[in-house]
Amino acid sequence: MLFRSVLMGLAPSHAAAQGVFTGHAEIAQVFVDQAEADAELRAQAASAACIDLLAVRALGLIALNDSLLRGSLNRRVRPVRVRVLLLDPGSTAAAVRAAEIRESPASFAAGIHLAVARLMEFADHPLVDLTTSVYSELPTWRMLRFDETLYLSAFGVSSEGHRSGMYKLVAGINGVLHAGFLRQYDDLWQRARHLREAQR
Repeated sequence: MLFRSVLMGLAPSHAAAQGVFTGHAEIAQVFVDQAEADAELRAQAASAACIDLLAVRALGLIALNDSLLRGSLNRRVRPVRVRVLLLDPGSTAAAVRAAEIRESPASFAAGIHLAVARLMEFADHPLVDLTTSVYSELPTWRMLRFDETLYLSAFGVSSEGHRSGMYKLVAGINGVLHAGFLRQYDDLWQRARHLREAQR
């Protein structure tokens, strides 16, 4: 079964040290959680020309002063286009997610509103063209895309996305995962409610 998966490009041909996979597999690397990839993600945020984020509140990802990517974006020396998809705080899905992680709907929604307000501050940054939009589907996937490299994790019933395993996906010959998730992001973006586009 593993051999067949390797031939289809859905499994690595062999595993190297520290979880790095080689061959034509789309899964280039596996991280135990986001923290294991923090340095790599910051470096990606400092150099990528295009960044797409799919999260719930993104407070620890980009919205707060000490969040993972905010410092890298604030120090940009080249222009970057950033699209951020957050969960709609007024949606039924937001209430469901709040219950899953045992937060009150009010405090959960307040966290999203705070994130939106903090993201709006990038409108004054001369090199960061950031647009924030909200979606209303139940959160399942958490995506961080830097140009053509995608980092994928999942939201569990009782766990946050940054604590789940994370897969680094790259385009593969006849691959389906990388292309499929990018297509899903673009579709969700088209259907989302756009809150603001920075005017340049």
